[in-house]
Amino acid sequence: MAAKKYALLSVADKRFISNFGRDLLKSGYDLLATGGTYARLRESGVPCKELSRIFKSPVLLGGRVKTLQMQVHAAILADRSNPSHMKDLQKQGITPIDFVVVNFYALPQKPASAMAVAAGAMEMVDIGGPTLVRAAAKNYQHVAVISSVEQYREISRELKVSGTISPETRLRLASEAFAAVATYDAALNAWFQGMLPKEALVEKPRAAPKELLPDKVTLQLKRVQNLRYGENPHQRAARYAGPNLSVVPFKVLQGKEMSYNNFLDASSALAIVSAEYPEPIVACIVKHLNPCGIAVGANEVDTFIRAREADAQSAFGGVVGLSCPVGGALADELRKTFFEIVVAPTFDADARQVLASKLNLRLVQATPADCRTALAAGAKLSAHLFGVMLQEHDLVQENWEDLQAVTDHAPAEALRQDILLGLTFIRFLRSNSICLVKDRVMVGAGSGQMSRVDAAEIALRKAGKRASGAVLVSDGFFPFADAIELAAKAKVGCIVAPAGSKRDQEVVSAANKLRVPFVFAPYRHFLH
Repeated sequence: MAAKKYALLSVADKRFISNFGRDLLKSGYDLLATGGTYARLRESGVPCKELSRIFKSPVLLGGRVKTLQMQVHAAILADRSNPSHMKDLQKQGITPIDFVVVNFYALPQKPASAMAVAAGAMEMVDIGGPTLVRAAAKNYQHVAVISSVEQYREISRELKVSGTISPETRLRLASEAFAAVATYDAALNAWFQGMLPKEALVEKPRAAPKELLPDKVTLQLKRVQNLRYGENPHQRAARYAGPNLSVVPFKVLQGKEMSYNNFLDASSALAIVSAEYPEPIVACIVKHLNPCGIAVGANEVDTFIRAREADAQSAFGGVVGLSCPVGGALADELRKTFFEIVVAPTFDADARQVLASKLNLRLVQATPADCRTALAAGAKLSAHLFGVMLQEHDLVQENWEDLQAVTDHAPAEALRQDILLGLTFIRFLRSNSICLVKDRVMVGAGSGQMSRVDAAEIALRKAGKRASGAVLVSDGFFPFADAIELAAKAKVGCIVAPAGSKRDQEVVSAANKLRVPFVFAPYRHFLH
């Protein structure tokens, strides 16, 4: 007579557990269950036994101890091929467990302070579940372990076909189980860091908070989407998320599937419209991670038109970012140009109807408020051949009082707003970069150039006649006066750049000679 096979079920996520329990019964397993899982199975008419009664291990500490029992773990960890192990089980009257089905409690929302402990949030920290999963995964040669609802269907199919779980499947399930535990532990780490008082997280003035740049970082990433391809069709790609990444919630409301490059450009567009601006409406068009037009204003349609017309040629096929909801009137204007994506907080029913005819146009719903939260809470991660680097996002917002006019001629008061806007816009252009701002619109940009004079030439050419009276902003210092001469020839109204070159005085002298107001800004804004 074949020995009985036992499966232990103890799940927080109880979706489909009754159906899976029936599949295990059909494959010859007797079911043992704990607490709420036992109740759910019984309610569904699935025969099972309560774990505490079989192992005579009472539930203790108000439920904190249900599965943390010597007998339970011995039943899971015993090596069936080791006579000594089996003898120990026999002496203690312990029946081996051959199948473990466990998933973990969902963590509560990130607490605002340690007061969350008093509210009972700590009861949601799972101890027994990960311990069971680790034990079963360690003994994968004899025990199958399921750590996710998504695994039920595949395992049910294998049991139906062969009546057992193959060694290869048990090994893979064990690997996935250890990954599930690691992911859960990483989420716990992030959750506990969120409880630390903010004053304990700052090392010194202007130092990166410890929660942004910790001594150790555990990256547990789960693939959430296969992409059509990467930057090019011959490159495979997928999108991942994890508990220690600050990810902005979003919905794709219509259009083709998002690609690798689409996500990058949409992220850039959302970041641009999420910065701080003096007026409520911001619109931008992004091409290959760089904005070709940015505008701020008080009217949705007018602001978008000004952003698009800043470089109408480059805008074709671009990604639109908007800080405002999209209504019918704005949708009418959007559909006049071919765009790949529109990112906005919401799209009302009229806008959806207007844009529905653009079958390939992707409408992405994401809010600037969520973006600002994510940027402030998480570090920017860069992986390359020499390792992984983390840094704070460049969220510096310059103040007028921190700027220094260094030429004999001060900039006109009317240029103040464009100067400050330019110092925000320049943060989103790839270095080396130059932008020109006029009447709250970025009218010209030169980015990603090997020399600053090349960047200036491109930006001035893009701006054309609009360069006259505009503000020219550089993301880094000017190493030579050549770009200053170009700006003066185009009759720009003011030049803004950080100091730092050994030729700063030569550059300022050239600006004085050419009668172009020059302003030193306190921060450099490289973006690689």
